[in-house]
Amino acid sequence: DTVNTTLGGVNISYPEWCKVTVKKLVGNNIVEFTAKEYWLENYATIKKDHNAPNAMWLKRPFGQLAKCAEAQALRKAFPEIITQQPTAEEMEGKFIEEKDVTPQAEVEKQDFCTKLDNTLSEQSRFKEVNQGDDLNDLILTHNVPSETIDKWCTQFGIDKIEDLPEEKKQNCIDYIKKEYQQVVTLEELGE
Repeated sequence: DTVNTTLGGVNISYPEWCKVTVKKLVGNNIVEFTAKEYWLENYATIKKDHNAPNAMWLKRPFGQLAKCAEAQALRKAFPEIITQQPTAEEMEGKFIEEKDVTPQAEVEKQDFCTKLDNTLSEQSRFKEVNQGDDLNDLILTHNVPSETIDKWCTQFGIDKIEDLPEEKKQNCIDYIKKEYQQVVTLEELGE
């Protein structure tokens, strides 16, 4: 049914809901995936703390809701292809609470530093073994992920791993030896 009402001082006519069914061939059977979306639960407002619909939802109330229902039905039918994240059409004009992620980044940075420090103290028993190993050789030998190398560079304020000061290189070498010691041991057992 079409609803006629006033939202935020704006007169609008919109569909109460929209239902879309997607049919998918699963094995030899046709399976239906249905999504029913309500306009009031989906429409975007002109401002964060205002309930008047934005220009697109005011201009195309039926079309916008149909897009949302279709996207939801497709998500149900093809979860392996379509993510659970809203589509651009669904998010258009919606206000997203901004979240400061810096504290989490700082926590990760501190965790990384702590891990390196702990590695240094725990590595004293491994110092005799492979003392002369080169950092680049260890990185290549153990396929150290680029994300780890990027963290090191960011942590120590450098652009490339070759620019690490000697004492920091040793920290990284010790970290690799500790982190990949179990892998080496398992490989040796397999031989």
